[in-house]
Amino acid sequence: MPEPDALSSPYPLSRLPAPPTLAALADWAGARYGGRPALRFRSPDEPKGWQEVSYEQLRTLARGVARGLMGLGVAPGDRAAILAETRPEWTYAHLGVLTAGAVVVPVYPTAGDEEVVWVLGDSGATVVICEDAVQAAKVERLRDRLPGVRAVVLMSGAAEEGLALLELPGPAAESTLAVHGMPDSSTSTVPSDASDASDPCWTPTAGCAPGTSGTSTRTAISSSPDAART
Repeated sequence: MPEPDALSSPYPLSRLPAPPTLAALADWAGARYGGRPALRFRSPDEPKGWQEVSYEQLRTLARGVARGLMGLGVAPGDRAAILAETRPEWTYAHLGVLTAGAVVVPVYPTAGDEEVVWVLGDSGATVVICEDAVQAAKVERLRDRLPGVRAVVLMSGAAEEGLALLELPGPAAESTLAVHGMPDSSTSTVPSDASDASDPCWTPTAGCAPGTSGTSTRTAISSSPDAART
């Protein structure tokens, strides 16, 4: 992924209003802060031991996770659980779930079987994002008690071990996608060139995830104009 200028920002900060909902946060932050560092974490692959992820990169990662979750059938209002220690992928998953219009259900990584069953079952989680194969095995062992769970996704681990968070295929082209993005270009001061028509996770209309406040609209994007809805 190309490294943007550390202080770059695609749009003048004074022309970018605050995000109306958390569903629009990743897009808003990417547009406002551009190449500035959003995350910094230790990495053995970096010469100085630290790796940075810019706001633009975080925006791209969140969109990718959102598309992948939509491909698994996650719809606005669905619950997606995260079972992991604190790590960069936790943030990618969190923002990706919100961008898809779904609700995050955090699960303590030290939770025992009964607690995992209660949290996932009571919340109605349909997808569980696990830190690694060990946590995924815990959920798989309990699947007969969790009929609502449709998929288990891994943050890390070999692809053959299961679905990988950052490698999930997006939804089919003919599917209608519930997406969220920046405020309506007809009423906001965001420049008219702010949209990215090639990205199915961008829309110039703000989305409102269930449980959030504010006046907003959920827009659907489809390959068929007849399928568009609000």
